[in-house]
Amino acid sequence: YTIADKVQPLVRIGYLNPHIGTEVAAPTLANDRVTSYEAGVNYFVQGYDLELQLSGGVFDYEHLPSVKQGIFEVQVNF
Repeated sequence: YTIADKVQPLVRIGYLNPHIGTEVAAPTLANDRVTSYEAGVNYFVQGYDLELQLSGGVFDYEHLPSVKQGIFEVQVNF
């Protein structure tokens, strides 16, 4: 959805099980199950020619500590 021709909210929820059908003895970042929660916003400065994006996410691992990340992105179209 675009609000006032300038703002787009972003929401995403995901789940990854990298070892479907098998069990692992010692979970690592490469093989642990993870659920991700992400949210952000796009802001269009000059129509769709210049876009700014700010987003953040939490990656909630089943056996390991959660990981947080933030992203700031600039996109120019011409």
